[in-house]
Amino acid sequence: MSQPCEQHPTAPVIGGVCGGCTQYPADMVKARMDHAVEKYAKLLMRLEDTERERDGAYRERAQLLAWLAALHPGYAVLAPAVDLDDEDGWWLLFLTVAGLQMTWHIAPRDLELFQHVERVDVADPRAQWDGHTTAEKYERIRTLPFGEMRAAIVQAALDEQPPASAPAATEATDQSSRCCGKPDGAVCVHDVTP
Repeated sequence: MSQPCEQHPTAPVIGGVCGGCTQYPADMVKARMDHAVEKYAKLLMRLEDTERERDGAYRERAQLLAWLAALHPGYAVLAPAVDLDDEDGWWLLFLTVAGLQMTWHIAPRDLELFQHVERVDVADPRAQWDGHTTAEKYERIRTLPFGEMRAAIVQAALDEQPPASAPAATEATDQSSRCCGKPDGAVCVHDVTP
């Protein structure tokens, strides 16, 4: 029943039972309980869906942060997140670009994405928070001049030594294979060096 019966057009319908037709208070209590349980189950499903969406967004964010850390290997470190008292296994990514520090919390489930990032103790000078807020962090990202960002990427590329098997950036390579093994159209670290 989704609507009240004809005899009780204004009575509430709870759990498929017309409130006006219920003869015993116990029937109404059971109908209300059934309705509450059904509503709770729906809310719980929505909560689980929301948590999955949130976790998916955090995973996507973590993948982007892992990539950024790979672009700045000498300027990225991970340290245990001591600021989260009730959360075990969380880490803080410290990334410094063009002299500006930015930090992000990394969930234990996403730590595997950061195998390439150096782990340091909380006392390490590179893992000392400079007091920036979240708003300041994203303002720093927005205001980084493109030239400085490019220079930071170029410096990071210069700091890395190409594998011994890779030809030097000045050596000619055939069209089917780039010096870093990337397909045509992809940018390798040698393309950004001056």
